[in-house]
Amino acid sequence: MKYTPEQIQQLTDELNQYTDNASKRKPIKRGSTIVPPNFPSIEEFIFQNSVCNSKYFYELEKKYESISRAVQRLRSLQASFAFQYGMNRQYSERMAIFVLQNITSWREKQEIENKTPTQIIIKRPERKKQADGI
Repeated sequence: MKYTPEQIQQLTDELNQYTDNASKRKPIKRGSTIVPPNFPSIEEFIFQNSVCNSKYFYELEKKYESISRAVQRLRSLQASFAFQYGMNRQYSERMAIFVLQNITSWREKQEIENKTPTQIIIKRPERKKQADGI
């Protein structure tokens, strides 16, 4: 499926509109339970807009700067949702960690590089001297 420049611009506009609408999603209170908003995703956008398959969409993202910027904007919203609702335990902790690791540079463990020089001295054990004439 080939897209014209006008269709690429329309697709970019629709993705930006999707992101704008998703950013307005708020938790819903049902009795004593607070239900978090649906998590925005590129796959949901592709499905709702009958754009194309996700593999082709990611190829478009690599090829067109406007789509790439719109996708980055959506990923920033995803990170915000994961952090905000994950910290409030409205999304599962594992889901929030998974999202943050996959769309940001966030990591669970911290790697520390030791730049302090270390000197290692190896001492060989002394050999026992043999007695003369034995």
